Amino acid sequence: MTNYALERHCTLCRQAGWLARVSSPVRSAPARCTREQLDAMDRIERRGYDKQRAVWHANLGPIVTPQTQTLFAELDEIVGSNRQDGDRVRGAAVPSALPGSGKSTIAVCYGGATTASRSRCTASTPPALTSGSRSPTSR
Repeated sequence: MTNYALERHCTLCRQAGWLARVSSPVRSAPARCTREQLDAMDRIERRGYDKQRAVWHANLGPIVTPQTQTLFAELDEIVGSNRQDGDRVRGAAVPSALPGSGKSTIAVCYGGATTASRSRCTASTPPALTSGSRSPTSR
């Protein structure tokens, strides 16, 4: 498997990248191998397996804790009540926490789930891409 197939390069500040991220399939974990299976692999096969495991571990999704569930419920309430027309847009929420505590990860996870949910509910294709589209949450 090539690096391109293992790693996903999405620019989330562009609509095309956001939609690619949201519509991409869920990653599947590499097969579990016993010590005997690992030892039986040749060098190239083992290197490929190790790359798959490295990419898998580097991209584990957020672990859903009770705090995460509470935040998602609060975001659902805020976003659900914030349905203005495009000329009356207001900010929805701003997570506040210490650096490195997962604010961006949770925001991307929530935004991705919301975008996917809205696409399924409307049974339509994602909005058309325009060259200047930047905001993943503007639709």
